[in-house]
Amino acid sequence: MFPDTVSYLRQKKMYVTPARCALLLAFFEHQGLLSYKQVSAILGVSFDRATIYRTVEVFLQKNIIHALPGTRPQLHYALSKENTGYSSARCKKHLYFICRKCGTTMCIETVPVPSVRLPDGFTGTDIEVIVKGVCCNCQKNDIHK
Repeated sequence: MFPDTVSYLRQKKMYVTPARCALLLAFFEHQGLLSYKQVSAILGVSFDRATIYRTVEVFLQKNIIHALPGTRPQLHYALSKENTGYSSARCKKHLYFICRKCGTTMCIETVPVPSVRLPDGFTGTDIEVIVKGVCCNCQKNDIHK
C-alpha cells in the first residue's frame, strides 16, 4: 500500500500539484531506480518536459528522491529511503547495483558498505558504492537456456 500522495506532499510542506502527485506515485509504484526518460514515459503526455524536470529538481532538493551517482549523461533517480521507513544513517551509506545484461539499477541496503578513512581535514557525509555485474533474474534466465 502506498502513502496518499496529497498527504505526503503536505507533510513535506510542499504545494500539491498534479505533476508532483503523479511523479511521487510513479516512484512509490516502481521498484528500483528510474531514469528521466523512464519518468517521462510513465507520466506520458500529461506533463511537458519542463514540468517534469522542475518537479524532479524540487524532489531532489526536498530529499524525496536521490540521484544515482556516476550515471551521467542519463541520471537515475530513486525514492529516498528516509521517506520509506529506513533510518537516515542507513540511507547515507548504501550500495547501488547495475546489471550489465538488462540494465536494471537498484539500491541495496542489506550489504554493509566499507568505511573509508579520509585524510586529515576531510569530513565525509555520504558513501555511495556502485557494483556492476549480473542480477539474479539474468542469472536465472541464463541457467534455463
